[in-house]
Amino acid sequence: MQNKKQILIFAGSAVLLLVFMGMRQIMPVAGESGFAYTAEEQKLQVEEIIELEMSEQDTAEIVVHVAGAVQKPGVYTLQQGNRIEDALKIAGAAEDADIDALNRAALLTDGQKIVVPYKDASASSGNETIVDDGMVNLNQASLQQLMTLPGIGEVKAQAILDYRVQHGTFSSIEEIQQVNGIGAAIYSQIKNKIKI
Repeated sequence: MQNKKQILIFAGSAVLLLVFMGMRQIMPVAGESGFAYTAEEQKLQVEEIIELEMSEQDTAEIVVHVAGAVQKPGVYTLQQGNRIEDALKIAGAAEDADIDALNRAALLTDGQKIVVPYKDASASSGNETIVDDGMVNLNQASLQQLMTLPGIGEVKAQAILDYRVQHGTFSSIEEIQQVNGIGAAIYSQIKNKIKI
C-alpha cells in the first residue's frame, strides 16, 4: 500500500513537471519581467517600430534646383518633407523676386526645379514688359496678369504658376495644355494672346 502511494505521488509529480515544461515551450518570448509580453507591451513595441520607420523617412534627403530671381541659384540637398519656403531661405530671394507667385507651402520632391519669377519682367529681360504688346508671357506673368486671359480664372492661373515651379519655364505656348485644367478648348481661346 505504501509503495502504491509513493508510485502515485511520483507519477503525479512527473505529470506536473511535463505540463510545466510544455507550457514553457509554447509560451512567447519573455519580457524584461520574465513573464510573457502583455498586450500593452506588444502595442508599445509596435509603436516604437512605427516611430523608427517614420524617423528614417523624415531624414531622407532630396535634391532640388532653385533658379530665377534668387541670390544663390543652384542645386541644393534638403530633407524630405521640406517645402518651397525652405528652399527659398537657402537660395535667398532676390529683392525683385515675386515670391508670392509661388505656393511657398508646397512640399518639395526629389529632382524638382523651382523657378522664382521676377516682380517686373524688365528686371530679367531688359526693357521688355510682360504685356507691352498685348501678349502675356507665360514664363514671366504674375497671377493677376494670367487672369486677364479668356477662360483663365484664379484657379487656372495658379495652376500655371505651380506648373512653372515644378517643371521650369515653358518651352512652347502649346505646352500650356499640359497644365491641369487647361485643354484644347481653352488653348484655342488664348493661343493668340500668349507668348514665351
